[in-house]
Amino acid sequence: MEGFEVIEHIFFIILVIILALVLLYHSYRFRGLTNTLCIAIVSGGIGSLVEFLGVSSGGYHYGSLPITLVILLTGFGWIANVLLALHLSIVILGFNYQSELDTMRALMLSLVTGLVGVTYDLFTDPVATAIGLWSWRTSGVWFGVPIGNFLGWFLILTISVLCYYTAISLSDEPLRRIFYSILLSILGSFTVFFSLDLILIIINSLYSI
Repeated sequence: MEGFEVIEHIFFIILVIILALVLLYHSYRFRGLTNTLCIAIVSGGIGSLVEFLGVSSGGYHYGSLPITLVILLTGFGWIANVLLALHLSIVILGFNYQSELDTMRALMLSLVTGLVGVTYDLFTDPVATAIGLWSWRTSGVWFGVPIGNFLGWFLILTISVLCYYTAISLSDEPLRRIFYSILLSILGSFTVFFSLDLILIIINSLYSI
């Protein structure tokens, strides 16, 4: 990477980490330490694993950033994305931060979180693509961003929130909640990746008919 590109990426990484830390502190104030760790593990784990698989498969890349920095950036980035979209969705639906939701309310909140996140990504991703923070192997229809990116956003956000509420509903013990969060982040990441592949295959097959 050339000098300005290096500075640009470093500045972006710092901003993402600061935003994630602010949102984590906000979550800690409302959810407590254990639940905040759970949602950080699930969202950061699912997001960074899916991004690792996406970059490794050649679908897109983050400039010349090494894969270790990509995992760091995307881990904090998805923590911020999930917490921000989840907060807005809780406000929209009038839910309570502290309450553990039943299955239907958790599903509703997960779906709304996915939609809210995709809504603001429709604006942020084209800008990030235009200034070269990341680039796509194949240019998409929405200002150069492929449709699969927005489907991926929806799946990561929705499944992250579902996994979080599942993890905290399985046990009242903090260590068990954290353990379940780790397991569900691994399961959730592969669910997102393979679901996205399947959806894109179906879309492409229908488009070619």
